[in-house]
Parts: sequence; structure tokens; C-alpha cells
Amino acid sequence: MSPLNNLTVNEGERSHFEAKVGPAGDPSMSVEWYHNGQLPPASSRINSGCQFGFVTLDMLNTEASDAGEYTCIVKSESGLDKSFCCLYVNSRKEIESEMHSQSLKMVQESHQAQQVVIQEEVVPAPKFTRPLQNMGERMEGTSVKLEAQITPSSDASMKIEWYKDGQPITASSRIGTIFSFGYVSLNISGLRSEDSGNYICRAVNRSGEDRSEASFVVKGSNSLTASTGLEEQRAYIQKTEQLEQYQASKMMKSEMTSEPTNQAPEFKTCIKDQCEVKEGGFAHFEARLEPMGDHTMKVEWLKDGRPVEASSRITSFFNFGYVALTIKQVANHDQGTYACVASNACGRVETKAQLRMGLKTESEFQAKNWESVQKMESQKTETRTEIVQEVTSSPKFVSPLKGTNVVLEGQRAHFECRVEPQNDPKMSIQWYFNGQVLQASSRIQTFHDFGYVAIDIADARKEDSGTYTLVATNILGTQKAEVQLNVDSHAQVDYSSMHSKTVQETARFETKKEIKQEFEEIVSHGPPVFKTTLQNPQPVSEGQNIHLEARLEPIGDPSMRVEWFFNGRPLTIGARFKTYNDFGFIALDIMSVTAQDQGQYTCRAKNKVGETSTQANVQVIGRSNVITEREHENAMQQSE
Repeated sequence: MSPLNNLTVNEGERSHFEAKVGPAGDPSMSVEWYHNGQLPPASSRINSGCQFGFVTLDMLNTEASDAGEYTCIVKSESGLDKSFCCLYVNSRKEIESEMHSQSLKMVQESHQAQQVVIQEEVVPAPKFTRPLQNMGERMEGTSVKLEAQITPSSDASMKIEWYKDGQPITASSRIGTIFSFGYVSLNISGLRSEDSGNYICRAVNRSGEDRSEASFVVKGSNSLTASTGLEEQRAYIQKTEQLEQYQASKMMKSEMTSEPTNQAPEFKTCIKDQCEVKEGGFAHFEARLEPMGDHTMKVEWLKDGRPVEASSRITSFFNFGYVALTIKQVANHDQGTYACVASNACGRVETKAQLRMGLKTESEFQAKNWESVQKMESQKTETRTEIVQEVTSSPKFVSPLKGTNVVLEGQRAHFECRVEPQNDPKMSIQWYFNGQVLQASSRIQTFHDFGYVAIDIADARKEDSGTYTLVATNILGTQKAEVQLNVDSHAQVDYSSMHSKTVQETARFETKKEIKQEFEEIVSHGPPVFKTTLQNPQPVSEGQNIHLEARLEPIGDPSMRVEWFFNGRPLTIGARFKTYNDFGFIALDIMSVTAQDQGQYTCRAKNKVGETSTQANVQVIGRSNVITEREHENAMQQSE
């Protein structure tokens, strides 16, 4: 961490402290500021930040009481560092005493004239035109935003203060405040259980004061996805948790009618060692667990005996007996012993595996013993044969596509069903919209795992209305299911049964919402720019996974549209293709690649200002291209 520098400012000026800290992308990093050994109170004047390797502290309209020693403490899993500096504030009296007497007289006369003018102006007392809203229950590790609108919006003397349970809120790297043109907000990231409570926003000027209250409760999360990362990581984790909760609730509803299980957990298949994983590569642990219908089952992932901390690189999954842990962009510190621990009221069981990175070159890798390669391929073939033999029926939908058939613009649409046979890895799931293959989009996600099939459409639009068709195909046949979605625009809302005052208030709220959206679009958004571009991955063999990712700005642009193309044509959505677009993090995952997946992948970002794109080339090694130079002399004969 680079040292902070001492600062001398005049009373009323802006104070700015900054220091450079590394590593810039450490998701476990936390930053705390202290003034004379005490945490500074949260205020609209004081803002702290930590972004792109820089820590900052800004104070607007510096006061004499702000003078003193400032300490910045940076903590991470790797250790702790701190830096000190001093702030010296020249008071107005000291400044005035140094002036020439004649200049001082002129300044005083001007100041008195300004005071007379100000006194003549009648400034109304603060009033919350849009108060804070209760946020209900929030999951631990997610984020929350308390926001309101206040008048007068142009009063420079207005002071905004925030309180929790009657006590002033202390500033930290997790808590930020905004006060601009009548808009006030309190943003809390990485929620903890102690953040639960009642929050008060107090606005004060020389004519009076007003306040608004709101509350929320933070629920503890038993899942792996505890948030310790950056804002975009927390948003991705939040959405993942919401999906997990939704799936868990569905499973619990179906299982609540049955008697509690009296069977201890048992791993039918164990997680396997991930050896010679290349830096920046992909590691995946998975296992099968029984009993599947136990809603009390708890699954935890450990690394070297400590809980695995989730991030945008690390995700976990547990549903219907299938447990998995995926690590993207593997780094050296990811090496170690990973354990999956399952427990219920009847017992506890675990399975362990190693993750080791390989330093071998491509030539050395290709020169590995052919017999071991042949044995591994033979095992895969036998496993695939056994699985295929178990599949004895064509696809059958156990339940029809269920969901909300009518939604308003901006709402989320969700449809789901169950399909059999559950254990058919060759089953293909394809979605169609109005008879055409559904194209991949950052707003649309599909799921297919162990008989569970679903589609989520975020921020529904009028053009999303139509017929959605799900087609399931295996070696024995094809089955399809259809559902109708109608997206109503806000203009189509029926106000006939509303009270006249309710109609007026609704119209006023919608007008404010439109003004706010227009304001947000005007404020800051420029053309899209890829801060990090797609990189060509290492050639992979058929059956392996591919991960492509990039970083995109501006992050908060609601008009941003992200599209994926394969060899110049829109990428069709499917169970093997998953896309992500969360707070500037753009990614594409391709599961179980085939030779047909080889080619150029393009990610195009477009907003109202402009567009940009980035490409990556994917190479797939077909099974017929397996190296045979070093094979055992009798291997081919045995294979035949």
C-alpha cells in the first residue's frame, strides 16, 4: 500500500485522500477509515471508495472539526496494511486575518450584502416527497439500497444524516451514501446479520427538518455463496442464491408431504482429483448424493479444512442429489485438498479430492503414456454404454410447463417442468419462440439438470409475448411442450376499478419513474468499451467445457444489450450454453463441447450511444485426433 500524504485545505474546500493498494482484484479485501482513532460517521459530506486498486476518502465542505490524523486500514486473507496522514484545516478567521485591511473590509461588506439577500429568500423546510420503503427480508451477503426523494432539491445548506436503531451510521467500505438534486440513498453491500434494523434518514436545513424510516431483516445463508467480493460478484451471487432458493422451495413443497428420512447421507459417486490443471483453466468437482428427497440435508465445501469463499470464479450447486463445485480461471492459490461434506439428522459423510496445477508443456503433455490415455477413454466408453443401456424410454414430460402466463413490462417471467428419463445424458433440450430457435441473450437463461427444465426471462418486454416451445429429444424419440406468454405494457393497466386518488397517485409515481430513468440515461453513460477482451482458450477435447469472459463498461447502463454470435450467426440458446451479464462481467459457458462447437465466438455490446465487439477462437480436438505416436505396440490391436 502506497503511503497517504498530509493535506492542508481551507475551511469550506474539498479534501481528498488517496493511496494505491494491491492486488487490485482481491475479492476478500476490506477497507476501513479512522479519524483520530474513531470511525467517522456516515454523512452526505463524506464518501469512501475502493476501486481499481485505489482507496479514496473525500470530504465536501471541509469543517474545522475535520482536522486531525486519518488512518486507512486494508485487510485481506493475505494480511493487513495501514497508512497514516494528517489533515490541517485553515479556519476562516485565520484566512481573514491575513488579508489586507481594505480587502477585508470589502469582503465583509460583500458578505453582509449576501447575507441580506439570503435572509430575504424564504427556503422551505425539508420534505420527503418519496419516503424510504421497507425492504423486507434480505439474504446474507447480498446488497440493499434505501432511497428517497426530498425537496427542496436546490438547497445547498441542507444536511443529510443516516441513523440505524437511533445511532449514527459509521462509514465503511461496505456503506455508501448519495445526495444529489434531492435524491438520497444509502447503499449497503455484503449484508450481515447485524445490519438488520430500523434505518432513519434525517434532512435538516435552517427552516426545519424532516425524516423518513425504513427497515429490513437479514437472513443467514447456509449456502456456499457468502459474499466477500466486488459489487459485480455480489450481484451474480445474489441471483444464484435466489435461483437456489426458488429451486429449494419447489423441492421442499413436493417433499413436505412425505415422512422425514431416516437415512444417513451417502455419496454414490465421489469427487475426483483435478490434476495438471493449467493456470487460467477450469476445474470442476461433482458427485452424486443420497437420499435425494431429504430437505434437511446440508452440503458444505471446504478447502484445506476451511469453508470455500464463493466469488464470480467459484460457484456451487446442490439439487436432487447432484452436488458440484466449479472454479473458473484457476490460480496457484486454488491448489489444495477440497472436501464436500453432507450432513443431516442421521449422520455425516464427506468426500475429498486434490486440485493440482500442471507445469508441463504441450509437447510433454502429448507425450504421456498412451496406455493410461487408452484406459481412461475405455472407462468413459464403458460408462457411456452403461448409461445408454439404462435409457429405455423416449422423453416424457411429467408435468406441463408451469408459470405466470401474464406479466407486466419489466417483470420476470419463469416457466418450468419436469422431464423423464432423468438419467439420460444424451437428451437434448431446445427452446423455440414462435416457431424459431430461441436466441441467446443476457436477459434469458435456461436450466436443465436431472429432469428439471426451466427458462427465466428477466425484464420482460412487449416483444417477448408469444408461444414458447420446449423440445426434448433422445435416441428413442421426441416430445414437446408449449406455453403462452403475454407481456402487458404499463399503458394497458386497467384503472377503471381504482379510486380516483389512487389513479392520480399511480400516474404521478409513473411520471417520476420515467423522469428518473431519463435522468439516469442522460447522466453518465458513454459508448460500450471492453476493459478486458475475450481470450482464445486452450484447445480442448470433445466432452470438456469452455469458458469465455470479458469486462464491459459502463456498468450501470440500463440500455446496454449484450449478444453472442457463433461464426457470424446469432448463438442459439440451449442447455449446453449459459450466458452471464452482471455489472460488467460478461461470460459464456459451453458444456460438453463437440467438434461442431469449433469456430469464432463474438460478443457484441450495444447501447444508445454506440457498440463494440470482441472475438475468441475455440478449437476442439476430435476423438479421432487423439495422438497415437507413442501408443503401445499392441494397443490398437486390443482396441480393435
